[in-house]
Amino acid sequence: VFLQAGASEVDGRGGGTSSNSVIKKTGTNADAKTAAAITASFAPTTDTGKIYIGFQTSQTTGLAAHVAAPFIPTVEREAIDLVDPTLRIYNSELLQISGMVLRLGLERAMQGISERFEAMHDVYLAEDEALVKEAREKRRGESSTAADKPKLENGEVEDVAESSKPEETKVSKSLMSFAKYMAKGVKSTIVTAVKAIDEIVSNDEEEELTRPLDPRPLSFEEREAILLMRSFCAKPSTPDADIGIAIADGFTRVMPDISPPVLTRTGVVRGNYARLPKDGLEAYIHDNVVRRVVLDNAREYHEYIAQCRLLTMRDFVDFLEDKGIHFDENELYRFLKWWIKYNRIHNASKYGPSIKRHVSFSLENDPDPKALDKIDYFRDRSV
Repeated sequence: VFLQAGASEVDGRGGGTSSNSVIKKTGTNADAKTAAAITASFAPTTDTGKIYIGFQTSQTTGLAAHVAAPFIPTVEREAIDLVDPTLRIYNSELLQISGMVLRLGLERAMQGISERFEAMHDVYLAEDEALVKEAREKRRGESSTAADKPKLENGEVEDVAESSKPEETKVSKSLMSFAKYMAKGVKSTIVTAVKAIDEIVSNDEEEELTRPLDPRPLSFEEREAILLMRSFCAKPSTPDADIGIAIADGFTRVMPDISPPVLTRTGVVRGNYARLPKDGLEAYIHDNVVRRVVLDNAREYHEYIAQCRLLTMRDFVDFLEDKGIHFDENELYRFLKWWIKYNRIHNASKYGPSIKRHVSFSLENDPDPKALDKIDYFRDRSV
């Protein structure tokens, strides 16, 4: 079994240069086509993996993986024999073993990514903070007018209109199994990673409330994880879809009660412990949260295979009760604007008292920490 999702399919800093780009600089187009064909023969891209029976057949695996085993082919020697009852059992079990090997390969590869990412985690965290700060300063510098910050006062309560939309407190349990997903073959839309701050900075502060800035380009480990995860973003195997389903059955039988691993901001975790970004909550919770750019580049893996669920307000409250959070004046201003907007969408006012008890802040002219539950009212009603 050989896995590869195609290095040229993911854009972003931190990874190596694709072989195609090197060839274009150093050789002719004919050389590039020849090299690409040779590379594709042992490093398939998504949906181009083949079944080998001593030589390549026309049967695909539906994955970015070639599978070679002592399969018994049809008389034409173009496909695996799944018609004869005895041969069907034999070939199906070999395919399931291939799926088991794929799952074990995924686990081992993610373990290696985890070790390298943990060694660089503090560096990436510092880079995140620096780039977000730089992006906000750039936006403020380009803004033609600066809005006055609202003043905070004690003792009065602001009425916030309740939304009719209920908050999402439950995650659907009807996600497809990997085998059914293989049969359906959800197509992946690849979103290239940003390369520079200028490409992601928005002058709309309201947009940042629900889609927080994340200008750091993909790291080497994130690129590697994306390529690996996309190797399992399958399409139906052709011409026989049962081939891919048999491989997927083997994949799920190795560790049926353990979710496949995913890479989050804080490292590699099991899919059931990972959380996907949702409506700006990811700006305040980083533990076990998948970066949006990583999610967009391997969405089917996170949603259908690893079965990660979205962040909820309950996750935020649990985080606050465990660790609390402290803001400076600018961060507090941004947080309150986000909370008002989020509450109008999801009607999460029942969580308000608990959030206020666990949030503290400091003002520019008064560095002593203060609890947010001492503040009930924005003087500026336009916020």
